[in-house]
Amino acid sequence: MKKREWYTEVICLVLFMVFLFVGLDKILDFRRFQWAIETSPPIRQLAVWLPYSMVTIEIVIAVALIVPRWRLLGLYASFSLLAIFSAYIIFVILMCTYLPPSCGGVLPKITWTQQLALNFLLLAFSYWGLISYNRMQADNR
Repeated sequence: MKKREWYTEVICLVLFMVFLFVGLDKILDFRRFQWAIETSPPIRQLAVWLPYSMVTIEIVIAVALIVPRWRLLGLYASFSLLAIFSAYIIFVILMCTYLPPSCGGVLPKITWTQQLALNFLLLAFSYWGLISYNRMQADNR
């Protein structure tokens, strides 16, 4: 296995575990997750459908990251979702006087600022995965 292939595999595996874990965590404690959305001023009006959509999207992204044929789509989707969620966190930190409860996920006691730092790390990881995957594809042509 070439170095780029190894990088891509490791990145996809790590992202797979993250998205699978946060998706399953939300399913296992769905009411808590739904309540967190209901109490978040910027997205409270989306509380009817957003929890179901997010769980579905996270599980689909996890699957896409481990299916070789869908891997590129999974990397783009993970990058996009992490970018959207990072923008949401920035908005909440800067604009909301009331910070809604964190959704927990990977680390249940994490602060909003720590969640943003983790998201930026995962966003960089997704970006690195996209670069690595695209270069690997170019090498194979």
